[in-house]
Amino acid sequence: MKRLGTLFGFLVLMLTMALPAMAKDYDLVINNGRVMDPETNLGQIANVGVKDGKIAVITEKKITGKEIPPHECNSSV
Repeated sequence: MKRLGTLFGFLVLMLTMALPAMAKDYDLVINNGRVMDPETNLGQIANVGVKDGKIAVITEKKITGKEIPPHECNSSV
């Protein structure tokens, strides 16, 4: 029974993380940018959505908003 609860919790967490990337327009979008986070050892090409001055999502899925191409970003965000 505990295992089922853990599995359900994991499923809810994954859905919670995936849903924001599906149906939002972001204030700023950087598509196909190099995303690095030394704390979690993340280093990949991804899309970043910024909403209200904060990073709202990092995803490999298509997101929409005011887009800045990676080659126009001359510094770290």
